[in-house]
Amino acid sequence: MGYIETTYDLPSNLTTFKVVGKMSAADFFDCLARYYNGNVTLLNLWDLTESNLSEISTDEIEDFAEYARHLAEARKGGKTAIVFGGTFEFGLGRMFKTYLEIAGLPLAMNNYQNLEEAKKWLDFQGDQDCRY
Repeated sequence: MGYIETTYDLPSNLTTFKVVGKMSAADFFDCLARYYNGNVTLLNLWDLTESNLSEISTDEIEDFAEYARHLAEARKGGKTAIVFGGTFEFGLGRMFKTYLEIAGLPLAMNNYQNLEEAKKWLDFQGDQDCRY
């Protein structure tokens, strides 16, 4: 199985989630539950360039979108960028974004296939120097 490493850059109000390996929907549910019970920042960067999402079903994506949408109220007005490494994963990301838009996500979200483009959209130029 894979893992999610969470890194905080509190001065920049950014949390980065580095996702590596084969993931399940439960991995993402658990990560968000821990995140929203701790330090919440307006900017989130999800780096899935080294992840494998092949075991996640479309039903789980829909369920996760609904779960994430409710938690996102704590980041109202924030931004989330998700970076995917492969075409399959990027397609799942588009589906996830669509479900979030239908549910009325209270923040901006974009999918990318390039980490630098995602950082530019987030207006992020610092380093992640605070790890928890």
